[in-house]
Amino acid sequence: MKTEKLFSQLLNISLPFTVERVVYTEEVIGKKSVHIYISVNTSAEHRPSQSIIHDYDDRKWRHLNLFQYPCYIHCNLPKYKDKSTGKVKTLEAPWAKSGSGFTVLFEEFALELVKIHGCVSEVARQLSIYPQRLWRIVEDYGKEMAQIDLDYSNVRSIGFDETSKKKGHKYITCFIDLDTGELLYVVEGKSSEVVVDFAKQATVQGLDIEKVSNISIDMSAAFICGAEKEFPNAEITFDKFHVSQLVQKAFDNIRKSFGRKQGGSIDKWLFFRPYEELKKEEQEQLDILLVKYPLLDMVYELKNDFKLLWEQPDKLEASAFLSFWADKMKLFKKKTLTTLAKTLDKHHQRIINVIDTKITNAVLEGFNSKIQTLKRKARGYKKTENLILMVKLHCAKQPT
Repeated sequence: MKTEKLFSQLLNISLPFTVERVVYTEEVIGKKSVHIYISVNTSAEHRPSQSIIHDYDDRKWRHLNLFQYPCYIHCNLPKYKDKSTGKVKTLEAPWAKSGSGFTVLFEEFALELVKIHGCVSEVARQLSIYPQRLWRIVEDYGKEMAQIDLDYSNVRSIGFDETSKKKGHKYITCFIDLDTGELLYVVEGKSSEVVVDFAKQATVQGLDIEKVSNISIDMSAAFICGAEKEFPNAEITFDKFHVSQLVQKAFDNIRKSFGRKQGGSIDKWLFFRPYEELKKEEQEQLDILLVKYPLLDMVYELKNDFKLLWEQPDKLEASAFLSFWADKMKLFKKKTLTTLAKTLDKHHQRIINVIDTKITNAVLEGFNSKIQTLKRKARGYKKTENLILMVKLHCAKQPT
């Protein structure tokens, strides 16, 4: 089989395009590459009716490597001028998107590598192209994803949570369908306005605000405000992991205060690691501290008992447990603990809703973990838009 015919079949091209020749070159010592030259049949039977050749556009596209060598496709594309309208149109190359310097197969391969490595600069280095050119591929893909006609008409349970995009108070917020685990929306910020933005966009994609029955969030005042405003019929449930984290944080403040009393610090993990997982000397150290500070002992026991809240058989039992637990906290007359108790009392109903709804933001925490991994691999993102693109690339429903 002739080389030209073989490459025509491999590239899946047909008339008016024909592989003219394949050239192996070494323009610079050690820099070898393969160049495929394609000609175009511009005879009357292959050109648009009522048109003439106006000019030619000499184009080159980067293709997938041929064996270990970079491969390029060259073609002198004709520009046809319509005799009646005078409009000029360049013949489209079937192997590449309009305006792109890469073939479709190369772009698909590059995107798959970005999904695997999670770092554009690393993939650009492997492919020997400039990162800016690879970002254009990712951006074009992001536009395609934005045009997907997703149907949100069946969404009934929504969870949203923020995660940091860089050091300081810089955040992005992700919205997910709690029933399917699908990423619905990602936007910069963590104010109530991001909830409004999501509601507007999701409504366009078929979301019925009135039919949303469950919302899972943390205790952010901004999220509470946004959820109450945009989803009036939804039952708000505070994510139990965030509630537990609030309790852990309050106890940690108590631990620190007792550490200062003894002129140093108390090892955090003595109290936050399960007792049975501690080494024998660590257990003895913890026992000594709890005997020395009876108040710390009582708070420590209550902190460990708090997890029993999530094991209550129904909301009535959970309500009684939470009220009793908060009242015990108030007895210690410690500002940190009384503030915690007041917070739990204020959000009492929305905390115990999880007993019935069984919904959490666990999937969102998984998304947040992915996002932080993407940040570490890329060593941060200068533009929030780029981070959001990478989040969509790794977490959102992909075009088919």
